[in-house]
Amino acid sequence: MDYFDTLSLMKYQAEILDSEIPEGLKVVKIGGEIEVGEIVKRMSPSRTYQIDLRKVCETINSVVASEEKGVFVIPVGIEKYLALLELHERIRAALFLTKCVTLSHENMRKVWFVNREVWHELRPFVPGFIEESMLFIAEIIGQKRVRIKKTIYPELLGVDVVFDI
Repeated sequence: MDYFDTLSLMKYQAEILDSEIPEGLKVVKIGGEIEVGEIVKRMSPSRTYQIDLRKVCETINSVVASEEKGVFVIPVGIEKYLALLELHERIRAALFLTKCVTLSHENMRKVWFVNREVWHELRPFVPGFIEESMLFIAEIIGQKRVRIKKTIYPELLGVDVVFDI
């Protein structure tokens, strides 16, 4: 899921770092105009930046259900969307996203990437509501390293995981 061209920004940054975003990504594009990956559905916010999150979840579930293997769903830019909302709508959206995480299709694994600075601006409610449903939370430390900040396994808390890709 690409909210407001975040995936194109990530692609630009990856290219500068002499890296790349994998080809053949199926993308549900929410707002924005720059195309990256195979756009399977395009959704536009209303003039008040409301997005029908129910339709977003239904679209993702239909894409996942059409795949035989397990699918990773990677929402990018969701914090930008949440930051545009008034507090009441932001809390409703956070609670709905938590529902989507916990009631997702069985073939689906979600990996969320958020801009930490924007994410912290959504306090006190939104990060807590959404992070409560996450089994793992990690911070990107380098190109191939993440540090586990929250986990259901106490022995992994604070551990750095290095990806040798």
